[in-house]
Amino acid sequence: LNAEETINKIKKLTENNIKIALDDFGTGYSSLSFLRDIPFNRIKIDRSFIKDIESNIQSIAIIKAIAGIGDALGVSITAEGVETASQISLLMRDKCYEHQGYYISKPFEQTHILPWILSYESERISGALTEKEEICLV
Repeated sequence: LNAEETINKIKKLTENNIKIALDDFGTGYSSLSFLRDIPFNRIKIDRSFIKDIESNIQSIAIIKAIAGIGDALGVSITAEGVETASQISLLMRDKCYEHQGYYISKPFEQTHILPWILSYESERISGALTEKEEICLV
């Protein structure tokens, strides 16, 4: 497929209420033109920016910029590779509220999803989680 065909197919998917995520944003072939030309619902920040967020000012600046772009475009931002509470605090400070990684949960079989969600919901109701934390299965 060429780029135009791909864009048209993605647009047809979104017209049918199928959500599209741009994975590993900021690495490889992802570019700002994708954000302009393809109707994404979510941008997933690559883990390479998250792993050193506590010590690398450039990573912090890039995450803030991507969160700002997401806000301006009205799309969700998900941080991949979150492994510590400190990373979550920094991400939330920079308006990145969706997190994916071992700190949230290790990967598991689909039969374990419902019990995990129920446990997570129980913690949320009990006040162990903040109102900004949501479950996002990606």
